[in-house]
Amino acid sequence: MSLTSNINGKTPIGEFLLNSVKLPELHPDALRNPKIIHDGERWSLIGTAFDYLVRMSLASSGRESFEPKIARKALELFLGGLENNPHQEKFSKCCIEVDIAIKENDILTMATHSLSFARLDPYFRALRWDEEWVSKETDQIDARELIKLHELWSESFSFPDGELFANPTFNSSHIVGGADADIIVGTELIDWKVINNPRRGLRKNLAQMVGYALLSHLDGKTLESCTLYFARHGEQLSLPFEQIMVHPIEETVSSLKEIADQQASERKMRIQQSKKKVAELRKLLLLKQDVEHILPDEKRCTAISKSSGERCKAHRKRDSDRCHTHTPKVIIAIDQEEEKGLIEMLLQTPNLPDNFWRNTRYGLNTTIAEGRGLAKWINSFPDNHPMRRALSPAIARKTEISRKLIIHCTPGVDYVDAFLIHRDVSPSDYRTKWDKFWKAHELATDSETL
Repeated sequence: MSLTSNINGKTPIGEFLLNSVKLPELHPDALRNPKIIHDGERWSLIGTAFDYLVRMSLASSGRESFEPKIARKALELFLGGLENNPHQEKFSKCCIEVDIAIKENDILTMATHSLSFARLDPYFRALRWDEEWVSKETDQIDARELIKLHELWSESFSFPDGELFANPTFNSSHIVGGADADIIVGTELIDWKVINNPRRGLRKNLAQMVGYALLSHLDGKTLESCTLYFARHGEQLSLPFEQIMVHPIEETVSSLKEIADQQASERKMRIQQSKKKVAELRKLLLLKQDVEHILPDEKRCTAISKSSGERCKAHRKRDSDRCHTHTPKVIIAIDQEEEKGLIEMLLQTPNLPDNFWRNTRYGLNTTIAEGRGLAKWINSFPDNHPMRRALSPAIARKTEISRKLIIHCTPGVDYVDAFLIHRDVSPSDYRTKWDKFWKAHELATDSETL
């Protein structure tokens, strides 16, 4: 969750920021009639692309250097450290063409590639990948719209004096789940809004500006004013923060920290309560197992428990006098060729990277794969390997990954069991599919090394 997500979702932090805003009085005709209309459904794409285009334009005028920072981070996250990938080659080509376009002030090329970079951003922010990020059929239409927006921006907007920081981030942004602004010049915060009806969302937009100002203040840099430029209208709203904030900034910062600390405390309490509930459920399940099953003798398993010496209480399987647990497993026999095929499949599976599992707030490992580690591991499989399509790079649980490994990286779990037995390893020592697979993988790797 980010600063804007808090505001849009009206979380406690979002509600606080919204209530911290004092709306200014606007001229009756201000921000009413957009000069450039978008007739498609690519509002978000155009907005992000406009930000890239403005920064390219600033680089072309010598005001700053251009770096597609978020787009590059998104691609690195998706590739997970994998080199010589076609996506990396396409990205490098885009960057080279943009550098040339910036030097030649080629606005059409800059507008076209700003769309390419903008399609990568959602993966960094929400792990939404677009395989066709380089170009789309609609790019020609969207590039023309971006050029019109840029022309209007060039005519109607002028930067204040001061040192310019493009796409700044904040060290304290973790308390709101992450935040990055458009531009800071001196002590003025500038943000582009490519929307049709600025009046309707003005409180949210100003709450976002206040949020950035509070984070900057926590970082030790006080911002004095903000400017919202509405690109479709060619109008801007410049206001000092003291005019749009209900309380002084020191008091507001203090209140924000209290809310953030309270939310962190509540999250910690929820985790503790969840652990307590899990422990209670486990206890109930153990108690339930001790309750005598009301089954006639002819339906009960005939096996005798080794630990208690009592007869098993479970229901016997059909056409058997034993339950599922006590029915001896029939291990298939595999020949040399089948074992060789299994080893080849196992060796195609790369080892898990470091920090593969997500951690809780308190540093404990979970059974959910961490996004970057998962993406890196998936992309380490050979090209056209089914595992590259079997798992979502967004999220996967250990049980799901185990099932996919058995399906796509072995002929079946029975073959794994037979392979372990042939290597004098008891499958019963490795109870889960995950443990069996990685033990077989270890043995296959060792045999290949030898």
